[in-house]
Amino acid sequence: MSDVVNSIRPSLLASARPRLRIPWLMLARGAVGLVLVAVWEAGARSMPDLVASPAAALMRLSDLARSGTMLPMVGVTLAEAIGGLLLGAVPGMVLPFLIQLSPRATAAIEPLARAAVGIPKLALSPILILWFGIGLGAKVVLVGAMTFFLVFVATFA
Repeated sequence: MSDVVNSIRPSLLASARPRLRIPWLMLARGAVGLVLVAVWEAGARSMPDLVASPAAALMRLSDLARSGTMLPMVGVTLAEAIGGLLLGAVPGMVLPFLIQLSPRATAAIEPLARAAVGIPKLALSPILILWFGIGLGAKVVLVGAMTFFLVFVATFA
């Protein structure tokens, strides 16, 4: 029996070895990153009033981190993201199950929901700002709307 196990082991080890393509892939990804940074830098030099350079962005980021003002900003962003996710995902998961209890409701709502996915939700932001103001509410509702339709259609399918 040990002969069978010993004959299987080399084939298992050969399939578990990493291929030589991984260093090439890492180099390719690094090259893409460097090209993107070079394009960013070129944009910053050609349009200095519109685009900040990568070095200026890193300096500003380190200044915010050192001064302690970045942590509250990250907290607000997380609150907006989590609030919008809950506002959109919970109804987006529950409503399809309730709607599918009625074949008539399914036939009436499914085409409208699928069509609504194609509407760019970011285009609603001016209206949401008018309704909810520039603060937390408009951002949470926008994230909720973006999340709701994606989750609704995925759950409905």
